[in-house]
Amino acid sequence: MKIQIRFSTLLLSFIAVTCLCLWSACKNDDDDSDSNDPQPYELIDVVTGINLTDDNGQPLGRWQFPNDQRGEAIAFPNPFIDQVLVGTSSSNVEKYWIVPAGCDLEDASGDILDAADDLSFTVTEIEDAASINNTLSTPANQFIIDFSSINSGFYRLFLEVEDGNIYFINLYRAEEGTDLNQVVSNLDSICN
Repeated sequence: MKIQIRFSTLLLSFIAVTCLCLWSACKNDDDDSDSNDPQPYELIDVVTGINLTDDNGQPLGRWQFPNDQRGEAIAFPNPFIDQVLVGTSSSNVEKYWIVPAGCDLEDASGDILDAADDLSFTVTEIEDAASINNTLSTPANQFIIDFSSINSGFYRLFLEVEDGNIYFINLYRAEEGTDLNQVVSNLDSICN
């Protein structure tokens, strides 16, 4: 009888362990991504929207939900064809970087506008991702960047001002001869 009780206990333990192993192996894991993986809007080379501005820097609204941190900076027009005027309200810009970017609208929502306020990138991260790295010979609060030698597409412009703050602005460079109004109406299809 003692052997039969031990055998029953052993059998029940074996069944319980087997069920536990099967349950953990088969648990529903619809999300294949690691919870530590950054969201697309957190990546240095991803744009989730742009602030639209005219040739005079006047806001025209926004397309989707920009993951930028403009602070006191502005770049216009946006979208643009060859050149963009960059300005800050009080601080002089000492350095700027241009990072080619992809576009991601999968998780674009109004939450990005608030979440982008917490984004930060180190100078090393920016320099590693940048296709253009420029230190201004004389810091300025207004200057023009010529994009004519760069392909059309989405970009992130990073600006380092005198106090060490770094602002970043999402931009879209259109093809030469493109009607910018048409570009704005087609940004969703351009992004996909």
